[in-house]
Amino acid sequence: MANQWQRLFITIFSTVLIVDGLILIGQGNIDLGTIFPTILGSASLVYIMFQDRIHSWINQSAYRRKGIQIVSVLSLMLITSIIAFCIWMSCITNSHQTLQRKETELSAIIVLGCKIQNQRPSAMLQTRIDKAIELAKKNPNTMIIATGGKDLRSRSTEAEIIKSELAHYNISKNRILLKNQSTSTFENLYNAKTILQQRNINIETHNIAIVSNDFHMQRVNKIAQKLGYKFPIMIEVTTPAQIRINSWIREYFAFIKGKISREY
Repeated sequence: MANQWQRLFITIFSTVLIVDGLILIGQGNIDLGTIFPTILGSASLVYIMFQDRIHSWINQSAYRRKGIQIVSVLSLMLITSIIAFCIWMSCITNSHQTLQRKETELSAIIVLGCKIQNQRPSAMLQTRIDKAIELAKKNPNTMIIATGGKDLRSRSTEAEIIKSELAHYNISKNRILLKNQSTSTFENLYNAKTILQQRNINIETHNIAIVSNDFHMQRVNKIAQKLGYKFPIMIEVTTPAQIRINSWIREYFAFIKGKISREY
């Protein structure tokens, strides 16, 4: 009976992962946050469907011991990865609240770019733009730096889309500077730093706001500190519910990659 409930749970869980992943991939959200859960769900569903045959083949195979070892190692890796992800997400969720400082008069607002869809802001990018509009109206004399390059499917860069949207809401184009050659968070902040230096804005003493989504803030803060932003003001926005889990999964791998490549 317990085995049947286990199979039912894994079947439902795997189906949810597959459907969720395929819907988001169909909408153009193709990254580790959607691909990995889709592959994981597919592999789990195949395993459940053919579990008896797989076990029978392993038991009858001349490589029975090696097969059992491989299955055991893969299972252990999967369980360890899930536990590590949950611990990481818990730590990040609890700590990102401390990154925010009270919004004061700002010397610059950096809007970090992210995926665009059909020459329009994605749901995630739109949340960042909305917050940037709010900050821009509160700080009418503050410079805005829009960042982000483009992928192979886009004609416009993320930075250009951000600028266009800001201008649509009556934010003067003269206030908006572009850094549209960036392809990563590190490059976004590094290139924004060069603009600030050219404008004689000291990143060690001035109030620099950085706008991004909640899941992203811990890594943004670490990179900013590494680049010399002494007291960056983290302005976080809530990630849309339909892509929240996938965004956390993608960020998990991005966080590991950043650590390996010494971005912080």
